[in-house]
Amino acid sequence: MHKRIGGGTIETITISVDGRLQQVPARVGLFGTGICVIHDGPRNLGVPYWENQLVHELREGGEEDLAVLYTPDNLVYQRIQSVFSGVRQALRILDGNYGVSFAAGMKGRLVGAVATLRMINSAATGLWTTTIETQIEGFHKLVERLIGQIGTRPTDYRKREVLKIAEAISDGKDSTGRVNQTVVMAKSVAGMNRVESVIDGILSIEPVIVARQRAFINMLHLAEGVTIGAREFLEKLFAMENAAISSAKPQIDSALGFYIQEFTEMDFSPYFRTFYMCAREFGDAQKHLREDRVDEALAVLRQSLESLKIRVVRTDVERLLLVIELHRINPREHKVDIRHIHSTLGDAVKTLSAVNESGFALPVTEEAVRSLSYARELIATANSVSSLNAEFDHTVREGIKLL
Repeated sequence: MHKRIGGGTIETITISVDGRLQQVPARVGLFGTGICVIHDGPRNLGVPYWENQLVHELREGGEEDLAVLYTPDNLVYQRIQSVFSGVRQALRILDGNYGVSFAAGMKGRLVGAVATLRMINSAATGLWTTTIETQIEGFHKLVERLIGQIGTRPTDYRKREVLKIAEAISDGKDSTGRVNQTVVMAKSVAGMNRVESVIDGILSIEPVIVARQRAFINMLHLAEGVTIGAREFLEKLFAMENAAISSAKPQIDSALGFYIQEFTEMDFSPYFRTFYMCAREFGDAQKHLREDRVDEALAVLRQSLESLKIRVVRTDVERLLLVIELHRINPREHKVDIRHIHSTLGDAVKTLSAVNESGFALPVTEEAVRSLSYARELIATANSVSSLNAEFDHTVREGIKLL
């Protein structure tokens, strides 16, 4: 078996598909993380669900009994379309959802929720209000703030319990019409304990997500290095005269073998299909060269060069989507000019339009050019990067999906 980037072992894993669990083979434990390569056609990636997220999704889908199958030793994975999707997902979790500091993201909101519950606890004493009605009105305002900090439909069961506590606190009065100080204070403390438990969980998750993000970025850099290296090798090869190629067959054969190994190591989406075909074509070229059929070898390798040009375009556009994602999360720190987006997509359209797909079993550039050109039209009608909407994102992703 060939060496694969990131190592790992072949195991049968459980993935969640539309609320149902399926068993599939996968290469598990890439770079010592929870990332796996799912061994089906597209070679998508997989990462483990967090327990509460999985249980919530299964219950929402009417499969509550499946929740009992989750244990730390029997992880359930979610499918990630590509290494680029993995980078963006980790980014959203760290910067968008949880926040990289206590001042931002979910962590910041939860710390605020603890402070709100502490204020509710203090308000229950009634020391700073003149009437029960004023005290209850204060509870209503604090509970409204608490719901905004927790969210109206949380996936975490502890947050859902906090919402139930908030509902009970909102009334605040007992059967006699007075505020039951002991009950309200006890409920606020219970709510604080649950929120602090969620914060503890986030703090334990964060280093895992950071390690996962670094692994995805490492995979991306390694695959890009193979793409660029193989493309440059082919461009130099095509600049040689046939006679020079014939006299350098041993060296060229060795270089082709090296890249076959490189291609084989990268077995994950979206590189898998391109590299798989390039490995086959490089192998065919080796056979042709060994039989001194230089023209046939070059014809096969030209298909590989065109494939690698397409691969570079997808990488450039995926990087652009990542830049846009960063801008949306933190526009002050991550600035991007809308003209840069328009220009990058224009370069992509230009490169794809010049690709020769005559030897391809499945031509893909025409559809990609159409979608990316339309995305440029959407940019022309936008006032800023912030105004680029879901239609733009969908159009771009549809354009590069087959590349």
